[in-house]
Amino acid sequence: MDKQEGQCSSKNVSRFVKRYVTQVKLERESVDELVYGINRGQSREVEQLIEILDKEKETLGIKSYGLTMTTIEDVFLR
Repeated sequence: MDKQEGQCSSKNVSRFVKRYVTQVKLERESVDELVYGINRGQSREVEQLIEILDKEKETLGIKSYGLTMTTIEDVFLR
């Protein structure tokens, strides 16, 4: 998730995300980005999160967001 400068609280965003995807982990945070890890098999929860996030992202201070699938190579390289 790309944060809007000075308008995004990682605590608020994390609380919001956990309402829809309970098994989520904030993996990385920087000045302009939040990265969450979500386990496979939670597609229904992620679908609900995306629907609501599209409506609430400005309120949460999120400019944009994206989804990627982690490969076994990504895990190995970490």
